Amino acid sequence: MNKYLREMREEQTDLSGNVACLSSFLDRLEQIRDEDLPRYEKKFKDGLNDKVSQEIGTFHSGLRQECRELEDRIEQLNEALSQLDYRDGTFMRLEPRQIPDRQIDEFKRALRECLDESLENTDDANEARFVRIQKLVQRMADKDEARWRDRVIDVRNWYSFAAREIDKETRETRGFYEGSSGQSGGEKAKLAFTILVAAIAYQNDIDPDQMTPGRFHFVVVDEMFSKIDDENAKRALRLFERFGLQILIVAPLDAKARVTEPFVDSYLHVVKDETTNRSQLYSMTAREYEEIVQGFDDDSTAARAPRRAPK
Repeated sequence: MNKYLREMREEQTDLSGNVACLSSFLDRLEQIRDEDLPRYEKKFKDGLNDKVSQEIGTFHSGLRQECRELEDRIEQLNEALSQLDYRDGTFMRLEPRQIPDRQIDEFKRALRECLDESLENTDDANEARFVRIQKLVQRMADKDEARWRDRVIDVRNWYSFAAREIDKETRETRGFYEGSSGQSGGEKAKLAFTILVAAIAYQNDIDPDQMTPGRFHFVVVDEMFSKIDDENAKRALRLFERFGLQILIVAPLDAKARVTEPFVDSYLHVVKDETTNRSQLYSMTAREYEEIVQGFDDDSTAARAPRRAPK
């Protein structure tokens, strides 16, 4: 009786090891025999172990599939980047690498341990595996662990990315970038635009070789030319064009912005009234803008320039 109570502590509320409770113990024994609870308990445990193990296996396979998809999409971007000169005779290639991270490594190890001994169909192995699964699931369900959970199950956090500059003819490495330290402002901007466009394409699942008609990929870039020379600016614009991104450039309409002219379909020019402090937005096509610029360059036609011309 006492041994039974030690193993079944929830029964201690109604029963005790006193001989006066013998009849209650005998009644409980008869109930267990009639309902055949041990057989159902084993069936329940076997079913639970099988189902939970299958779910954990599916979860693990899903994360591995996401890793493969991420690497495939980076390879897709690399195909497009290989067609663009980073410098004369070179192109850029992005390299995803799984990072050493304590939290992520511990999560991966815990997940593998939940699948260990899955082929060893013994009671002890099933019980040990179930306890490991229970511990992991409980942590993932804990509201206080939400930040940890979101971090470890997002496979994008498993990777860091480097950029390798490759010679088109020899395929040798001409540069390797894990950051922008030690580079000039123009080089930093060029590398930043390369990573920016690749990241936008990745986030929106853009295949530059299979554009989907009607899809709208709109990007706004503020002060795009403030720290970049004309050649790098043109390269950045060609990158946006190569990936089919529609771009709105917010910048002063000055000589530096003229580098955009081959890429621009229309201009939106904001003019502020110094008296009322009210602003007006004027729209013109690239051709209309060019006619206005030519008009200002020619004194004989300057007087005929439209009133909406940029000042």
